[in-house]
Amino acid sequence: MQIYNESCSDHDSSENLVLPELLSFDLIKHTEQAALAGIGSDFLAKISGLLVAKDLPKAPSKFVLDRPGWIKYQNGKGMSVDYPDEDALVFDTENLVQIGSCPVMTAAVSESFWYTWISPHFFSNTLPSDTSLRKNDLIDFGPKKKILIGHNVAFDRTRVKQEYELKSENIFIDTMSLHNSLHGVSSKQILLKKKSQSSKLKGSDRYLYGPDFQWLHHCSLSNLADVHRFYHKNAPPMDKEIRNIFVDGTIEDIHENLHDLMAYNILDVQATAEVFAATFPLYLARYPNPVNLFGMLKMGSPKMKINSPAWNEYVTKSNKEFEIMKNKLECDTLPKFAVKIYQKYETAWQDAVETQNFDASSPHHDWNADPFISSLDWTPATKRKPLPKWIKPILKENRVSMNNRSVPYLLRLEWKGKRVIHTKETGWAHVNFESDELTPLPHDKAGQKVGMLMTSKYSKNIIAGHLATKYEFGKNIIKDIMEVNTRGSYWRAYRERFKNLLIIKDEDHYNWHLPMQVPHGTVTRRAKDSFWMVAQANDSNDDKLGMGAFSLAQLDEDHVYVSADVDSQEIWIASLFADMYKNLGEVGVTGLSYMTLNGSKSAGTDIHTITANQVGMDRNSAKILNYARLYLCGKQNALDLLGPRDGAGKIVDELWRFTKGKSVLVRNPVSETGKKILSDGVNASHSLAEDGIESELFNYLMLTAAEDQPTTPVLGGNLLMPLLNQLAPSHTTTRCNWLIQSSAVDFLHLFLANMDFLVEKYGINAHYSLSIHDMIQFISSKEDKYRTALAFQLAHLYTRAYFSLKCGLPQLPQNVAFFSSVEIDRSMRKDKDISWNTIFYGENPGPAESLDISRIIELTNGSLSK
Repeated sequence: MQIYNESCSDHDSSENLVLPELLSFDLIKHTEQAALAGIGSDFLAKISGLLVAKDLPKAPSKFVLDRPGWIKYQNGKGMSVDYPDEDALVFDTENLVQIGSCPVMTAAVSESFWYTWISPHFFSNTLPSDTSLRKNDLIDFGPKKKILIGHNVAFDRTRVKQEYELKSENIFIDTMSLHNSLHGVSSKQILLKKKSQSSKLKGSDRYLYGPDFQWLHHCSLSNLADVHRFYHKNAPPMDKEIRNIFVDGTIEDIHENLHDLMAYNILDVQATAEVFAATFPLYLARYPNPVNLFGMLKMGSPKMKINSPAWNEYVTKSNKEFEIMKNKLECDTLPKFAVKIYQKYETAWQDAVETQNFDASSPHHDWNADPFISSLDWTPATKRKPLPKWIKPILKENRVSMNNRSVPYLLRLEWKGKRVIHTKETGWAHVNFESDELTPLPHDKAGQKVGMLMTSKYSKNIIAGHLATKYEFGKNIIKDIMEVNTRGSYWRAYRERFKNLLIIKDEDHYNWHLPMQVPHGTVTRRAKDSFWMVAQANDSNDDKLGMGAFSLAQLDEDHVYVSADVDSQEIWIASLFADMYKNLGEVGVTGLSYMTLNGSKSAGTDIHTITANQVGMDRNSAKILNYARLYLCGKQNALDLLGPRDGAGKIVDELWRFTKGKSVLVRNPVSETGKKILSDGVNASHSLAEDGIESELFNYLMLTAAEDQPTTPVLGGNLLMPLLNQLAPSHTTTRCNWLIQSSAVDFLHLFLANMDFLVEKYGINAHYSLSIHDMIQFISSKEDKYRTALAFQLAHLYTRAYFSLKCGLPQLPQNVAFFSSVEIDRSMRKDKDISWNTIFYGENPGPAESLDISRIIELTNGSLSK
């Protein structure tokens, strides 16, 4: 493997790097051996008894329900135990949603015995709420390392006592992740899958039985009932109705139905065990590299600490600000304005409504002289004490939602100077003066109707001046609406997730939180998390409510977060694929790769700046489109992403010409890697590309997506069946997306395997914390923070080298060999240069550090040894 540097100064600090002795002289063998060591030599032996569902012990039919804690069932009898003894268990927990997250009951099965658990609080009718939940209120699995298996096990893991310690060694296996990576459904497939399961299919839905939809028979939704039915087609459907007691019921309801609820809990565990037995061997077969298994297991145990008093203060303050801002608009400004408009016509309307054969749409009425006001619903709401339909709820509630359909009429909104109007057929549209015909307003998704105008998503059209009013009073109200949308949109969407974030408060300030992250949450095997994946980074120039989540993830004085963002991860992976397709054994031989490796943002030579200059747009728009195009988004999607602007069509056409190039039809193409390309053999043609900076990438993706069984080129994972070309021929774009996104998952898994090897070999006090998109984070002791940072750089080096070697490119330019910087901080503030007092809450955790490889080598003498 050659590591070279074309642009560094004469003195290269990486020459002082002391490289660790690896497990093999072959980097590929070393990494795979490191993954196997991380998994453990006895891992498969420990779970082997759970891999044959029919050999599981018979579930008890009678339960011990008169005492708290663990009950072990043997020969039909139950006995109290401190905790299960076995190394591996399948388990499921239940809580009373109306009270909080405190577990009420649990069922578990090992290869030998069944177990049940009931909370001590249940017997005193005092289940603690989330604000008072402590570690000792959770389920105790004992001090011995366990392998715990569940469906969406991230939920159940948050109820396990041992997980609220830094050095917990438990391993969690998520059967939902296993299924998602084997027979899951993509975002484009999920609605069709739901429709195919509907009992209300019509004759017009016969297309679902056509050749383009064979994939429907090879997938299921990810909930336990559907997944179990998919792998056990002859099994009766799972009855989940009694589960509603946990969702809507009271503790008294639990007491009354305790036996049936425990039986339901047992059945869920039994179903999960059967799913595990079906999916785990398939996972090993379709993802044969041990690095993938290690990565999935490691990602199943994320953890962080949060400054809980500061968190509570932040949530309370943000919610108060939002309510004040929103109520001022919807309970004061808008109602007063609506009433003022109504009062202008009130007398005339009240007189007219008393007349015989009253017709509110008659052109003789004053309110119909104004085309905006006439669009309001002036028909009587009731016969007794009548009021127009549009004003009655406003007068009754003294509230007007900014998304009320009357608001655009009251504000006299126009689309590029043309009056807007809403109809059932068109959604919001504008009136053409010449013909009085209606033209639907543009939607983010082509062909869909616009249902609401005063939303944060549609604000870009107000900013661009396309949606506006000529009246000053309307402009002022629009300004207030824009403030609510701009400052409050994120908080409005996610505030319940802020309020419900589970923090186990055993300390005064810094307390453990376990992100409920699904390791393989999508068909591309990307992780999924309902909170941290959508949390927004802090920005001193942005006063959006809810921007402070990351900064509130704070550690105590003895620990720090060590993190790094993988620089241009997906574009670098794509450029490797382009060079691999070129098949010259060198990097930088394609336009995309050359710009990725040699480009500089400061010099204006990076791919985003060059693209922007070439087609005439700003760099940020070019960056958005460049990433979207990696996954072969179409021109219409590019126009939607670009947003409303003059000459958008011309910009996109030029962008396609510059990047993809021109299309050429090639009969029986064969990739220069020699891989089998076509699933239908001879006499087949493909549309390929040439003369664009990304032509080679496009060709590689399209041809690989046409294979009978595409695999990730680095770790050899197989494309899941519902996306195969022969089952889902119209899902080419999703297959191309999978090739890059799933390879990015391989990158993360490789990094984690190498990091685990270095941490263990050198006794570094560091533990996996979280991965969000391209960011990887560990928790390190303060004493070992620089050694952890160096381990980050070395693990990154090994990962990039592994990728390059597997792509047949034994070269690694030094400008991509290391992270550009590794961040060290007690807080996840995301930007060390932002003053703490500017926007953050809680105690100032002190300055953060951002270190490049040279500085890390200086601080550690280039060695991981103490």
